[in-house]
Amino acid sequence: MRDTGGKFLMGFGREIEQLKRRANKAVIHTRIPDIKVHVINEGDPYPEGVDMWSIVIKIEDQKDYYPSGAQPAKENP
Repeated sequence: MRDTGGKFLMGFGREIEQLKRRANKAVIHTRIPDIKVHVINEGDPYPEGVDMWSIVIKIEDQKDYYPSGAQPAKENP
């Protein structure tokens, strides 16, 4: 097969495959960290083995923000 300039075109399939093999050898293989989620209630001890890839969710007890039973008055617009 010839291109428009009259030169013969070579099959690039082998070269592309060789480049793919070389690229796959050069790839830095990394391990994706395991993310751990710890859910604890308020008052429970803090879990052990917590690292930078851990998420700790603490569920707090319901707070009584209005112990007198009276809620603040709503403003009228």
